[in-house]
Amino acid sequence: MNLNFRKGILLLLALFSSQAFAALKCQHPMLTCQHALRDYFYVGATLGAVGLMDRESTSNPIRDVHYLSASGGLAGILLGFDMYVMDNFTFGLEGFFNRTNVSVSDNQNFTPQTSYIAKMRYNTGLRILPGYEFTPDTKGHLILAWSIGNFKIDDNGNYGIVNDIFSKSGIQMGVGAETALAKHIALRGDTIYTFYPSNATNASTASVPSSSQIYANRFSTLEADLSIVYKV
Repeated sequence: MNLNFRKGILLLLALFSSQAFAALKCQHPMLTCQHALRDYFYVGATLGAVGLMDRESTSNPIRDVHYLSASGGLAGILLGFDMYVMDNFTFGLEGFFNRTNVSVSDNQNFTPQTSYIAKMRYNTGLRILPGYEFTPDTKGHLILAWSIGNFKIDDNGNYGIVNDIFSKSGIQMGVGAETALAKHIALRGDTIYTFYPSNATNASTASVPSSSQIYANRFSTLEADLSIVYKV
């Protein structure tokens, strides 16, 4: 886990701490907290750190399994709607799109040197966000989502020969919180885990003569995101 990813986690923990403090402050007997019951649309811009994990396996001529991981950055957009359902409970629905810059790799360190690289290019999907308003300016939420990830795998002979781009649907879960910065602007932090089922790709071996080869890739990601949200 690199430095940028750790910074993202620390920023998110700081935001959650401010949430807890605000909630305790709101319960003080000398203070009153009344939320403004209103539904709203919102748009947002996201920056974050993402860790990519890949359980990569091959078969023929030998069976082998490799657990690879790396971290990088992401940037994305949000578009959603949030409404109050009862008292301080809310329900949100949003679409998202993230571009990522993270890849995992494995190399042979002998002649001829060859390599295997798997890259996540982007992910997009639809989320539901049940939430709770702690104070008029702070709110926490859960994240349940359906995500489509787009991946590229490339091997020039480390295990075989393959160059393929594919998409895979996965399940996303997470927690988040937001705090108001101005009347229509909020700062939001999310920690999100996404799991994608295994994908099988047909390829060929690097041996001469070549034979059939199957790559099985099972990707997952862990994100720490910060978003600026504008409420309409």
